[in-house]
Amino acid sequence: MRRTLGNLFNDRRQKRGLSIAEVARQTGITRKTIERIELGLIKHPKLETVESLTTLLEIHFTEYIPIYVQFEINRDKLEGILAKAVSYQKKELLLPIVCQYVTVADTEIVKGMARLMDFAAGLENKQQAAVLYSAIAKQALSYGLLKVLAKALFQEYMIIRDINARETYRLGERVIGYSEFLSREDRLEAHYKVGVHAHLLELYRESLEILQPIIDDKKLNEGRLKEKTLHAYYNNLIELKEFLEADKYLELYATEYNKHENSYYLVDKARIFAATGMTQEAIPILEAHLKKNEMNNATVNAVLELIKIYLELGKTSEALKFADYENKLARIIEIDSIKGPFNKLHYGIYLRWMGKAFYSAQDYKMTTEFFLKSMEVFADSKMEKAFLKTEQELFGMNECMGFWFEEMGEQPTLLGKSSQKRIAELLDRLHENKLP
Repeated sequence: MRRTLGNLFNDRRQKRGLSIAEVARQTGITRKTIERIELGLIKHPKLETVESLTTLLEIHFTEYIPIYVQFEINRDKLEGILAKAVSYQKKELLLPIVCQYVTVADTEIVKGMARLMDFAAGLENKQQAAVLYSAIAKQALSYGLLKVLAKALFQEYMIIRDINARETYRLGERVIGYSEFLSREDRLEAHYKVGVHAHLLELYRESLEILQPIIDDKKLNEGRLKEKTLHAYYNNLIELKEFLEADKYLELYATEYNKHENSYYLVDKARIFAATGMTQEAIPILEAHLKKNEMNNATVNAVLELIKIYLELGKTSEALKFADYENKLARIIEIDSIKGPFNKLHYGIYLRWMGKAFYSAQDYKMTTEFFLKSMEVFADSKMEKAFLKTEQELFGMNECMGFWFEEMGEQPTLLGKSSQKRIAELLDRLHENKLP
């Protein structure tokens, strides 16, 4: 049987042991009106009447409003209900309101959708806006309004992208799936954002494919978007160890945008040198960059690359010097102009490599400390793959250390009770669902 306000009120009134006369007395609503509502003879009472009854009967807004809006045809009243409903950040609550607004409150569905998009754009609380965009997208799909669907998905993604890297990437994939229905500007922006997102999740081949339309766009030679995309594109190639291709696009980046003296170009060139065995060429470039004392992501990468090089060369003491950079790098990734998950990923990797440096120096307390810090960064950023890789490396080193010391009758460990407890807490944090 379809749920109505009448049977909802009747059920709740009887559970509370109240007579109709008592409800009438406490609310000031006439007995006749209450009886007619419960019998279904008044299907759509005034909102003020409903609010009085639900307050007395302790029926929550989220329980009665989906029933109430089915009969509301006044657009202004629906907007008022919507304004209150979005504060709960529940998509299922918003869906019947959105449906009613679009199908009844406006003679043209497209205009109703446009008004809803404007309403969402005007919300100060962006988390609330994201949930509303999600509801609008679902409604748009049911009507086959693919331009509205694509725009709503894009807006939702842009808001929640950095909340949970793992979960929001699925939304990013949907945005790319409908990107042909976006404006050219939004379409290219979507490809860049989702492409970088894929890089964060170490989906480097996928990232290349998503970024490719921007690389191929001949009309986009000027402007920051093409420049940023080239930077992300060759970084994927570096991670894939396709160094000839990476160098090709690095040089294209430098030539197109006059970057041959730029810190990012120089540091990334040094990274390619180091990866291809030219460490002696890489070291002076990276050390020279650090002397500039720049507060940018190139500094994070320079420090990270030098730690790797010195450890590979067996120069542990040189690698340990970069522990002093921890606070500086932490400040860099919080700078508004470069703040974001991309830099947090690199910072987390830096902490992991510092842990390896201390392990090489047999300072096991500091090893564990830096690995746990790294895992905390990845847990907070919801970078599951990076988190699990760090965890596996820590457990692997602990196991190797057990073998080394077994013959000497010692039992040092990287994973004491407090460390194991901390890892368990971080795992819980990693899997917390922060999406609305």
